[in-house]
Amino acid sequence: MEGAARWTREQDKLFETGLVIYTEGTPDRFSRIAERVPGKSVSEVHQHYQLLVRDMLEIEAGHVELPNYLDDFVLSSTNQSGTTTSTSKAKERKIGIPWTAQEHRDFLLGLTERGRGDWRGISRDFVKSRTPGQVASHAQKYFIHINTKPNKKVRKRSSIHDTPL
Repeated sequence: MEGAARWTREQDKLFETGLVIYTEGTPDRFSRIAERVPGKSVSEVHQHYQLLVRDMLEIEAGHVELPNYLDDFVLSSTNQSGTTTSTSKAKERKIGIPWTAQEHRDFLLGLTERGRGDWRGISRDFVKSRTPGQVASHAQKYFIHINTKPNKKVRKRSSIHDTPL
């Protein structure tokens, strides 16, 4: 299938920049964007755009649950002197929700299908309950885990990364 080839992070950024520069209604919009994205044809750029629009419509229709980013909110409080102070939740340590075995299996399927680095695609098509950043973080831990040589003296506790497909 044409357009199914992986997009690198750099290509995605160039694509997004092209969308900002060449707004809707620009003559030859997708040709101009394709000129900015090395290795991608006009049809691949157009298909990538259609997938983006589809994803946005799914989000707007409420079919995709948006992640709850705690650091998006700023808490305000009034101290004893009546001065309003703001604290960002980003400064607090966020405790992540552990991955389920099913999420990890879906991650492995996505990794097999999409390959290393397409965290956005894996998040969108395989592990819909996790953001691309969460998928990337999980992948980093997974690769560290599988590349670590076991120490025979120390008994290793079980890990979600040991879950097979």
